Amino acid sequence: MRYLKQKIARARAFEKLRKLEEAKTTTKSPLPLRKNEQRSVQKVQPPANKPMKKKRARGNNVMKNYARAMINFALSPLAEPYKEKIAESRQITSEAFRKILLEEKKRINCITNLRNLLLVEDQDTEVMKIFKPIFQKLSEIFIKFFSVNWIYNGRLEDKFKYIQYRGKMLRRVQDPRHFTYLENFVEKKKKCEKKNF
Repeated sequence: MRYLKQKIARARAFEKLRKLEEAKTTTKSPLPLRKNEQRSVQKVQPPANKPMKKKRARGNNVMKNYARAMINFALSPLAEPYKEKIAESRQITSEAFRKILLEEKKRINCITNLRNLLLVEDQDTEVMKIFKPIFQKLSEIFIKFFSVNWIYNGRLEDKFKYIQYRGKMLRRVQDPRHFTYLENFVEKKKKCEKKNF
């Protein structure tokens, strides 16, 4: 109790001293703003009007991150044993595979480009017809055996979302002919229309 009384007495004495100093400075010149007061004034000011960023589709970033991860895996030493087994029957060197993948890596920024990298088409060159199935198999191996480790040890924000989309990505890699968006946007539009009525 005595400690509390001493604390109150000190606080009152400090307040009296502060008021005396304020009275002296007001006669000389107007009070300058203290640092704490300047900060509070700055906080009160409204923020400048910033343009609103468009929200990207949830599945879009997931697909891009998976695509980058699959390419990085195919380029890494971890993929070498798998690559050698797959490429045994095909006539392509590891260096040629790596060169093609590094060139294609720059273009993988959307679902269409990733699909084109997985799907063998008639107009493809002979080298690409050999390259694509190898990359497809390596991507499948990555999603099946390495993706969970990548998700939980990486810097991804919503880890649960990536786990949810893992199966969808695997099905799209296994069957690139039916590679579509990860989310069904048509259903969302229908739901919005129903709410408006």
